[in-house]
Amino acid sequence: MKKILFIISLMFFSISYAANDELSIVDIDSSNSNLLKIFVDTEIEANSSDLSSDLKLFEDLNIENIARDLENDKLVKIVLKDELEKNTSYSLLPIFWVDWSIDFKIEDLINGLEIKWSSLDGVDELKIIDSTHLDVLFSNAIESDNVDVKILKEYWVKSLKLNPDNTKEIQVFLDNSLVNNKNYLVMMFALSNSDWKEYSIKNYIYDFTANVTNSDGVNIPEEDKLKQDSALKNTALNSAETPDTGPETWILLLFTFIISSIVFIRKKFN
Repeated sequence: MKKILFIISLMFFSISYAANDELSIVDIDSSNSNLLKIFVDTEIEANSSDLSSDLKLFEDLNIENIARDLENDKLVKIVLKDELEKNTSYSLLPIFWVDWSIDFKIEDLINGLEIKWSSLDGVDELKIIDSTHLDVLFSNAIESDNVDVKILKEYWVKSLKLNPDNTKEIQVFLDNSLVNNKNYLVMMFALSNSDWKEYSIKNYIYDFTANVTNSDGVNIPEEDKLKQDSALKNTALNSAETPDTGPETWILLLFTFIISSIVFIRKKFN
């Protein structure tokens, strides 16, 4: 049943975006800790620098160890190198052997905190032993020898702007600060300008390692009108190879965020 729902959602997604102009992400500049610059291969038409998108940014937390419990074949124990933080949203993403991913938010980081789900989600319970140790109780016995899980920390986006001097550059202003040498993942299916001209993103998952050289905060520009002069002409961008992302990851992520993309489309017509 889950696979049928996935196929239906995927068909809806494909039909919705079929008529849109398409963009591809070609590079990401993460040199400033609070400003992510996303470069695309096509000029974005706009009369205002304001942009709307279903964009999400995640930090891929480092995992030290994953092991199945010797006495309970539904239980997996995870040890993180990076500590969980309170007032933060996360996604638990099992690879290969579970159809679903799980989103959870920690308001108060309490040792022994238990988070329960319906068995339809594939996970019955997540127990936070402490800030680096998690127990995940799955609904069914784990048969695969390859127990692989991602823990993704969500970054909150303040605003999206189009660079008036280069309309191939999307500026993403962040609440959280990027951390140098950490692994991140951008997820973006669609992008709209202030006139609701919509673009779909071909390579909607793009992973990168942060290369932060400036930790000074960046203010969101107040002026949102694009310059109506020769500055609109874009300088040539050096082509960058899109990092490969394993199919097992992007299929699961596609399903996880398909609903947010549908909501994004529906807002256009409200």
